[in-house]
Amino acid sequence: MEIIEIDVSERTRESASDYAKKLGSLSRSITEGEGNAAGFVGKCAVADFLEVKLVIDSFNYNVMYGGRRAAIKTKRSKKYPEPDYECSVTSDSAKRQDCEIYIFVRVTPDLKKAWILGWYPKLVYLKDAEFIKAGTVDVRNGFVAQLDCYSIEIAKLHPLKRYLIDV
Repeated sequence: MEIIEIDVSERTRESASDYAKKLGSLSRSITEGEGNAAGFVGKCAVADFLEVKLVIDSFNYNVMYGGRRAAIKTKRSKKYPEPDYECSVTSDSAKRQDCEIYIFVRVTPDLKKAWILGWYPKLVYLKDAEFIKAGTVDVRNGFVAQLDCYSIEIAKLHPLKRYLIDV
């Protein structure tokens, strides 16, 4: 497990707030738009780290990684993410998003710090991750799923590398 810690610039935080306001509440959003700014920071952190272009207005993917379309999934976290913390993708996103890889990120609520946790191939993720039905309490950590989702521990992710020849 190789977590990449990033200090988020004030400029990125301001852009994230503007972006979140413009975006508003998304259809099927667990947080009804509350996580938009953190999601934007997560996307920027990954794009900056990989030195690639961020695709902002695509539902399907956010960056290209190793020649594949990658969707960046961000959760807010008040503290450094532990190996047993979960990385989740809603069942709806898993069915509808046309991407090949998921990249997972945690961002502090104040948007000042981001942790790039790792990546997982989408099709393998859907086989390896645990399916959690909406309303179910995950006994591993007490998380109550708001929507049907797939969830896997950070420790099982592949480390994100800036330059990757073969994914």
